[in-house]
Amino acid sequence: MIRLPLAPKYLANPIIVILIAFIGYGFEPASSELLRYHFDQINLGEYWRLITGNFLHTNFVHLLLNCAGVLFIWVLHAEHFTVKSYFLVLIACCFGNAVGLYLFSDMQSYVGLSGALHGVIAWGAIKDIKTGERSGEWLLIGLIVKVAFENLVGPSDSVKELIGAEVAVEAHLFGLVTGMVIAVPYLYHLLIYGPDTPTWLQKKMKRTKAVNRARGLKRAERGERAGRTKRARQAMRGRRVNSTN
Repeated sequence: MIRLPLAPKYLANPIIVILIAFIGYGFEPASSELLRYHFDQINLGEYWRLITGNFLHTNFVHLLLNCAGVLFIWVLHAEHFTVKSYFLVLIACCFGNAVGLYLFSDMQSYVGLSGALHGVIAWGAIKDIKTGERSGEWLLIGLIVKVAFENLVGPSDSVKELIGAEVAVEAHLFGLVTGMVIAVPYLYHLLIYGPDTPTWLQKKMKRTKAVNRARGLKRAERGERAGRTKRARQAMRGRRVNSTN
C-alpha cells in the first residue's frame, strides 16, 4: 500500500506549484501575452519568459494534466525534497527546457509545465537509484523510452485534441536532459561508490540493532541478578558454617 507523504513540509511544494498554475490560467489571455515563451519577445530582452512560460497552459485539460504530473512527483519523490531544493530543481528544469527550445528548436511559442516535470522526474529517479531504490532504475528507463518514442514517432493525436495544441515533445526531451545534467553529482556518486543502502533497509537495520541492544541489556540484567543471587547464597552458606563451628 502506498503511503502518501502528507506531512506539511511535503505538501507545500505541489500546493505552491498548482496554485501558481491556476493563477496563471485564471488571468488568461493577459498572462499569456505577458508571460508565455515567445521566441521573438525573448530576442527583444523579455528573458523572464524562459521561466514563466512553463507555468501557463493552453486550456483547462492541459492544466489538469500537468497538475496530475506535479502530484505524481509528490507521491513518488516528496521525501527527496525540501521546499528550497524542490524549487531549485524545478526552476532549473524550466530554464534548461526553455533554453533548449530557444537554441535547438524552431518553435515560436510554448506554454506548459510538462517539459520541466520530465526533468524533475528524471532527477528524482536518479536520486532513487543513488539511495538504493531499484524502482528508480525502471522509472528512468521508462522515461527515456517514452521521450525517445514520442520524438521519433510523434505524440498521440488524442493528447493533441485534449490540450488543443501540438504536443511539444522537444520540451520533454530538453527537460529530461536538464534533469539528468543537474543530477550529475548523484551519477558520479553511483559510478564511484555505488548505491547507498536503501532507506527501508536502513530502518530495518536500525530496528534490528535496537532490538539486539535491548536483548543484550536484558541478558546483562539477568546475568547480574543471577550473580547477586549466587553471591548471596554463598554468603548464607558461609554464615551457616561459621555458626556451626
